[in-house]
Amino acid sequence: MSMTKVTSGIIDTLDASKLTGAMPAMDGSALTNLPAGGKVKQWKQAINTSGLLTTSTTMADIPGCTITLNDLVIGNMIEISAMIPIRKDSGYYTHPGVGVLKDGVEEYTAATWGIGVSMQPSDVWITREPYQTVFTATATSHTFKLQGNVNYGVQICFGGELNGNTYPYVRIRMIAREITV
Repeated sequence: MSMTKVTSGIIDTLDASKLTGAMPAMDGSALTNLPAGGKVKQWKQAINTSGLLTTSTTMADIPGCTITLNDLVIGNMIEISAMIPIRKDSGYYTHPGVGVLKDGVEEYTAATWGIGVSMQPSDVWITREPYQTVFTATATSHTFKLQGNVNYGVQICFGGELNGNTYPYVRIRMIAREITV
């Protein structure tokens, strides 16, 4: 009987009845060392308890919108998102700004980033503006704070009413998520 050496890629089909004897162990390491990117490792949320009532062009902390993430993996992505209700008085045109502090350092300023909403003089309303940004973890712990300002000195409230009250429909929900890369 003549023998032919079979090499990888030559066999199109093989009936299972032709396989006899002990089979070699299969190495599954190529299946277990797949990258784990895109999974949420941890997340936290904050809901404000009072609004930021301001007429200032200087960024100020929004009360209750601070989150600290611990046990971070350096290099992972951190996503900060929030839905921010804003209320203003009538008779003025304004452009509110929202920013975030990362470990006490302002990442966005009123001059470089705003929410992109022009509130017209006739507007007396509450709008929910989305906010989202991402950072790379550079330490094993980071603290994030939402801030707000207004560009024309008009009274405006982030996450509350102009009378200083905060009702459930005007609260800010801030979320921080660590995402593996």
